[in-house]
Amino acid sequence: LKKHLLVLASDEYEGRETGKKGQKKSAEYISAQFKNYGIPPYTNNTYYQEYPLIISASQPAEVIINGKKYEFMKDFYHFPGTKEQKIDVSKILFLGYGISDTHYNDYKRRKGNKKPVMIMGGEPMSTDSVYFISGKKELSEWTTDYRKKIAAAKANGVSLLIVIDFDLSNTVKRVEHLLTTPTMKLLNDKEKQLEMPVIYISKNMAEEILSSKKTGVTEMKKKIQDRQKPVSQKIKTTADIEFKSKEEQISAENVIGVVTGSDLKNEYVFVTAHYDHLGTREEKVFNGADDDGSGTVAVVEMAQAF
Repeated sequence: LKKHLLVLASDEYEGRETGKKGQKKSAEYISAQFKNYGIPPYTNNTYYQEYPLIISASQPAEVIINGKKYEFMKDFYHFPGTKEQKIDVSKILFLGYGISDTHYNDYKRRKGNKKPVMIMGGEPMSTDSVYFISGKKELSEWTTDYRKKIAAAKANGVSLLIVIDFDLSNTVKRVEHLLTTPTMKLLNDKEKQLEMPVIYISKNMAEEILSSKKTGVTEMKKKIQDRQKPVSQKIKTTADIEFKSKEEQISAENVIGVVTGSDLKNEYVFVTAHYDHLGTREEKVFNGADDDGSGTVAVVEMAQAF
């Protein structure tokens, strides 16, 4: 185990970043071990199962609303990976918390079909701090899992989701590395389609969008709390939002060896570990001995045992 780990986690392997020289070198090393143990490749005389990836570099969107240009990571943020597109908006539907649940449903009377929708982060609660959805003083997944609101918006045909982050400055500090680091995804047919963009804005920016109405964000929250049911509002506005994208297609490889059983030859048990890691950042090598060099060399050792 130590022998293999000292190789794969060495500086020579440059942190094994996916699609880069160190990862390719690691694939060669692992497949060489399989070959040395007499384990045959899984198909076509190769141990490699290649797969395509898309790397999306961080490119801040340009957001102009009612003639005012807003600043990335100060007024708003979004994560890398949004496809390049320009969105012209004349109306935004304010849709409470953007929740679609049996206990509380913002989408029940107002569908978001092909509309830009603005929602608040968090979830509604009563004046005694009991949340509508859980019925307790505990948050539900509608707050703890950001994916749920995005999935609900997609399911209801929303064209652009604007989420009010009431603690935007601290969120930006916490996730800055995610906002400024390229993302990587598997390339498939869905990647060729435009997905619903998601943008997070500050409370101040939301108030400025709502300025044409007498009711602001705080008042909308209170209305929902007092009525204990969803509240929505159409907002007339002029917004130009341009998402920029810089993409690169690369490939990487799974390394697969097959040990054929004595019976049940058409059934497979996969013993796996991810052998890639973070690569280098500003000339510092992230060696990845634990994540997941340790698991990788364990699989190599098990291959030898089998």
